[in-house]
Amino acid sequence: MILRRLADAIREQNWFTVVLEVLIVVVGIFIGLQVDDWNDARNDRALEQQYLASLKADFQADIEELDKAIALAKSRAQLGRLLISSINKGRIEDDPNEFIWAVYSSFLLNYPSYTRATINDLLSTGNLQLLQDSNLKAAVAEYYTDIEYREQWKTNWREMQIAMEHTLPDLLDFDVREAGMLRYTGGPDWITEEFQFDSSVAERVLRRIIEHPQAKGQIGNMIRVQDTAYNILTGIRERAVALVESL
Repeated sequence: MILRRLADAIREQNWFTVVLEVLIVVVGIFIGLQVDDWNDARNDRALEQQYLASLKADFQADIEELDKAIALAKSRAQLGRLLISSINKGRIEDDPNEFIWAVYSSFLLNYPSYTRATINDLLSTGNLQLLQDSNLKAAVAEYYTDIEYREQWKTNWREMQIAMEHTLPDLLDFDVREAGMLRYTGGPDWITEEFQFDSSVAERVLRRIIEHPQAKGQIGNMIRVQDTAYNILTGIRERAVALVESL
């Protein structure tokens, strides 16, 4: 209809009508484009809010994982120090079962499982640009970069752990290792009666550690690993908490 009126106006050289019709078309196109832009912007903001909520959930899940790993690193470092103290003094001062448990568990490492679903989606789809807060984007990037950087330590830590695992049969008899595995995998409801050994067993293990050419050094290495893991994971947790608070 508009095009027919425009053609008629040109044939009749009615330039006022021509200009008016052209203006109507231009304004109509502009308004249409503006409405599309508004709709796109509204959809982008809605999608941004979904991503922010998902990121927050991911960071909260990471904090839960980190809390577990931090607590384990701290307790295992303490168990390692208990061993070193007993080795240096040549006697077991505390519960013999805790001493044996310390030998079994002080070298165990816990690696938190980080939730990367949302950041992977943002990167793979190119939707990272939807996050308008440049400071937030920088903080999220630094968080995952820090994780990647810290995880390079895993290889060295794992080598130390394997070395201690190879030494363990020289220190603990098979039945003690089996009981340790049951206690380790049994969870919080595990019945400790299955891990009960008298002081003679603990003293025998202590003598084996003292006489072993590498055991004390390996235990010391694992204490340092647990302390380092504790500090690293605490730093990552602080970043995760700051991100949750900013979202």
